[in-house]
Amino acid sequence: MKIHKYLENIDFFKEIPKKELKELSKNLKFKELDYSMGDTVLNQGDEGGIIAVLLSGKCRIIQKTNDEAENQQELNANEIFPPELSCTANNKIAATLQAVQYSKFLFIYLDAITKKLLSYMYSRNRASEERLLHLTKKSTRDKLLSFIQAEAAKAGKNQFSISMNRQQLADYLCVERSAMCLQLSNLQRDGIIIYDKNNFTLNKNSNE
Repeated sequence: MKIHKYLENIDFFKEIPKKELKELSKNLKFKELDYSMGDTVLNQGDEGGIIAVLLSGKCRIIQKTNDEAENQQELNANEIFPPELSCTANNKIAATLQAVQYSKFLFIYLDAITKKLLSYMYSRNRASEERLLHLTKKSTRDKLLSFIQAEAAKAGKNQFSISMNRQQLADYLCVERSAMCLQLSNLQRDGIIIYDKNNFTLNKNSNE
């Protein structure tokens, strides 16, 4: 089986010339495994550093946060279990993968260097995409709220801290500092958030 053909379809590896990717793939180990309906393919918290390609069947991705909430999405045939969930910075699987029907997987096991590169590249790409999502919001309030909701999601809970000061946050969101500070006050006044310096709480009952 030509593993590099699968790697070519993964965003990170698309940046690598095909000839070099073919050489890289020679050092990777892989195997195919079958799973019945209801079987757990990957467990959240297990050791990561793998690429899982669903060759046939259908699976469910279940991601639990610290407050026991669950985010679910489907994985269909010829799709790849998101590498940002299987090649994380702490080398742990970030979501559970469960077979919804009989499914066949190709598992590609990455070496230490490739693990780190993949984790770094996906973290960087995800950060860029996340910022772009905030910037597409029309108002300063919406940009700010989008950022706060994203930070709460990353923390896995409604209470979190940010490393940026007010000017850095305004620059990140491409807004005026004074206007942003006003909207922070308005969001707190409206009961959507509570904040003290760099510490934030996103109200669970917020409908925005």
